[in-house]
Amino acid sequence: MDNNRFRRSWDYWLLWAVLVFSLILNVYVFIFVGGLRHALKGPVSDLGQIVKDIQTQAISTKVNIREDVPFSTQVSVKDTFKIPIKTSVQVRTTVNVPVIIPIIEQEVTLRVPINTTVPVDTVITVPFNSVIPVKGTSPISLEVPISLEIKQTPFGPFFEKLYNWILEVEQKL
Repeated sequence: MDNNRFRRSWDYWLLWAVLVFSLILNVYVFIFVGGLRHALKGPVSDLGQIVKDIQTQAISTKVNIREDVPFSTQVSVKDTFKIPIKTSVQVRTTVNVPVIIPIIEQEVTLRVPINTTVPVDTVITVPFNSVIPVKGTSPISLEVPISLEIKQTPFGPFFEKLYNWILEVEQKL
């Protein structure tokens, strides 16, 4: 038996100790990283689903609008109106009537008093064609519901890129 084989210097044995320690440390790191990758698959998948759910969520709110809105327009009216008139008109007057006396051929003015009531029963047709200007303000009070999906906002592309990145990470795990 060769006793020189076990009689090496201390630096030789230190080198072997460092080599064995490095080998054990590398095996531990590979096992740890493999376990870590396996442990991260579930949470990364869940994170991807959360980001996908955020994209389909909607922001909903109600906007109250209370304003006085001015308006100005012209209304064209073209129509015919029928106005029924049913009344009595009292006439009290004295009328001078020239009369020629046939025998003497002379004209004489007679004063004739009139005291009577004249019934009036008629329908008058009045055409109406005009443009009527209309100006004013109208108070408006509205509650407008607004619903906007997040993917339609400026944040939509950001969440889409984040989701794609998470999918890439999940495939590499």
